[in-house]
Amino acid sequence: MPKAVSFEPGGLATDELRVVLAAPALDESSLAHWHGVMSQPENMRATRSTDPLKKSLLIARRGLLRTFLGGLLGCAPRDVPLGVTAAGQPIVTGGLGISMAAAPPWIVMAAARNMQIGIDIATTDPLPDLAALCEHWLHPRERKFLATLSASQAAQAFYVLWTAREAYLKALGIGLIDDMTTIDASALLEAGVLASPVVDNRPGRHFWWYSLKTPGGLVATAAVSRSGVRVNMAIA
Repeated sequence: MPKAVSFEPGGLATDELRVVLAAPALDESSLAHWHGVMSQPENMRATRSTDPLKKSLLIARRGLLRTFLGGLLGCAPRDVPLGVTAAGQPIVTGGLGISMAAAPPWIVMAAARNMQIGIDIATTDPLPDLAALCEHWLHPRERKFLATLSASQAAQAFYVLWTAREAYLKALGIGLIDDMTTIDASALLEAGVLASPVVDNRPGRHFWWYSLKTPGGLVATAAVSRSGVRVNMAIA
């Protein structure tokens, strides 16, 4: 049987960001279980994939997300009113903000009440051309900060800054923008900082970033449309 989500169902407070990080099993029994909680259209989409691993990951992600949301909404996973936005992000009705991301074998899911949220995760793999990546994607203040770090520290910091961007843009409901250098997440790199206001040169952006505690080799960041949020996270 697949691992159970380790949060108690329901009881999502108004100031709470609930997060689950999981590495679901992909054996035959687990995949059969996830198939059983998915909707018919979701199962039909999954069967179109010709890559066995991608197909298994798709099934596990959707089944795990439905299980997580079913616990929050007090319904069977299959009955969760789960849809997809134009940007390809999951969405449910009823004032529940949700987001998910994957860095195989890990999946991270987040939910909050009456907030716009986004989440992203990355494995901290080596970056052979870090200088070029920084020049193309990062704010000048971020590049200046990374220049003070060792090569390994700079690579880790880049992933923090990248997941912050991805999470923020998901919270806004859009994809990657043409100029990512307008976004400045350098405050997240300061020692001991777990939350920071989003800094974006474009007007009208009032979001906060929250750094998430993850196992070694992973970086995860959430973006939420309010400050003072309590992060309630479990590893399943």
